[in-house]
Amino acid sequence: MEGRRMNQVPLFSSARELGNLIVTSNPIDSALTKILELQRDQTALLSPVQYRVFYPSPKCTIVAFVSSPDCTQNPLPGQGDLVPSPLFDFLCTEEYKSVSINRAALTLFTSLHNHLSGLKTQLTGIEGQLIITGHSLGGSVASLFTLCLLDGNLLKPKCRPFCITFGSPLIGGFGLQHSTWNSFFLHVVSNQDPVPGLFLPSGRGRSTPTSSHSQTTGYKPFGTYLLCSELGCACFENPDLILGLLKVISSEVAGGLQDVDYGEILRNLKERAICKGLQQVGKRFADPFTAGIIMDLEIIGFDQTKLLQHNIDIETVISTMGEEAKNPTKKNKAFDAKILNYKKKDMAGLEWYKKKSKDTNNGYYDCFKNWCSENQDNERDSKRGNHIERSRERRKAEDMQIKRDSKRENHIVVLSESLKVYWEDMVAQVQRKPQKEGATFRTRWLYAGTVYRRMVEPLDIAAFYGEGGTDYINNGRSLHYKLLQQWYEEDVKPPSKDKLASKKQKVSGILTEDSCFWAHVEEAILSCELLKSENCTLEQEKSSWDNLVKFEEYVMEQINNYAVSPEIFLGESSFMKWWGLYEGYICTRSNSHRSPLISFMKNGGYAEYL
Repeated sequence: MEGRRMNQVPLFSSARELGNLIVTSNPIDSALTKILELQRDQTALLSPVQYRVFYPSPKCTIVAFVSSPDCTQNPLPGQGDLVPSPLFDFLCTEEYKSVSINRAALTLFTSLHNHLSGLKTQLTGIEGQLIITGHSLGGSVASLFTLCLLDGNLLKPKCRPFCITFGSPLIGGFGLQHSTWNSFFLHVVSNQDPVPGLFLPSGRGRSTPTSSHSQTTGYKPFGTYLLCSELGCACFENPDLILGLLKVISSEVAGGLQDVDYGEILRNLKERAICKGLQQVGKRFADPFTAGIIMDLEIIGFDQTKLLQHNIDIETVISTMGEEAKNPTKKNKAFDAKILNYKKKDMAGLEWYKKKSKDTNNGYYDCFKNWCSENQDNERDSKRGNHIERSRERRKAEDMQIKRDSKRENHIVVLSESLKVYWEDMVAQVQRKPQKEGATFRTRWLYAGTVYRRMVEPLDIAAFYGEGGTDYINNGRSLHYKLLQQWYEEDVKPPSKDKLASKKQKVSGILTEDSCFWAHVEEAILSCELLKSENCTLEQEKSSWDNLVKFEEYVMEQINNYAVSPEIFLGESSFMKWWGLYEGYICTRSNSHRSPLISFMKNGGYAEYL
């Protein structure tokens, strides 16, 4: 009964509760206070954007940016365009090869670049809370400056910047919401302020100060958005939902780019949050979670009718926020040692299978390949209705063996698939992160990822060729294997003589280092079979022979570097099958051919390798 009660606890939306918590917190109040102070002291700004450093307490530093009203009220043609900037190349990811920044924000930031370089040096010595804040385009400059601080890693370990903007337009389209830096940004937006949607195409045809529609579609919000109205506020983190709401605000607000008093807005919100005077509309709905979301949207001025007018489906909004509530860990996954340790248990299961496979004289790779081939044959026979007549005793014994083998092999499939899902996700995270951050992230688990690749990819190769595939490297290899190998090769150093001697002593227990080794073996077998075929053309003969010579050189290099497992020399392995075909071919067709590998195999050198 207790368990059932736990399962029946309804979901609830925390957007409004989080919003109320934020507006009553000191950082947001302190940030806006310093912005207003800077604006009062500099009513006639001498430049388009200015900043000042404040020290409200020994453990708090605030850097405030304000821009001239002319920057937004009288926009220049093209200032909403997204343009590349080498200053922010550190934000490039595997997924986003280039970075584009809003032209207006970039121009203002560049005009202060020399001053901000000195400011970064000044901030390296501070401790405690560091708030970077700004209003309108000043907020855009504050965001860019915060990104530079996060990249430089110049601040003391206990000092992490937090950026709070008020009425700031979007600054770029590089999908920064995938980064762990996402949590360092809070953007406060009034539903009466069109500036945050300044560079977005309007749903009602409202003109925008951009040169073309196509140049605005790449904008992407990042960070947490606190959307405010006269009735209340709510927080949102989903970038697509935020983008849709900003477009609604941009098209609904009439009368040009008028100033919005964020000071008055926050004062009203703080009073409402403290007095808890919000209207409760959830009683109208059977589902408290749905009621909470609809209430959050209505409080900030987005009722269902208005959303529908702008082609925003309320059911999609509810579904999106529901998924985020159920899976909060998906927002910004960091490296989790506990999960990796759990995955090591799956790896241990594969290690057990590898050891057991040696007893069959086939080896790890071929045991799994033979099982895949048998499964394929059984399925084919079943479809054709070909059932071989067998005695009752023999049929029973064979069926029991097949059941035992299938149970073992099926367990290996489950383990390998679980590992693949985990590592594909880890690789995808690196691709989405800025380059420096991604490199640091992957370094922490690259060794474990390499062991995984060497253990699991041979199983994929076995399944691929066991089911009749050809050219695995070009036709069957997963991207995450390619990237794991690429990153490993970028980090690895050539082995020294001492290291080679150490590898020689431990060779009996190693995994084959090239996880595609068996794919090369399978292609070599296919080349041998083609050479023996009566239908082989002269062109095919030359191509196959060239491939086999290259394969010889490749295998000998692996052996000399002690980079292959001794199990490749087991009597029933695919490698020994290849050697039997190849040795027969060179004896009958090309007796003059000599090579280090041929000498190694014919002289029994592999016996010493074992």
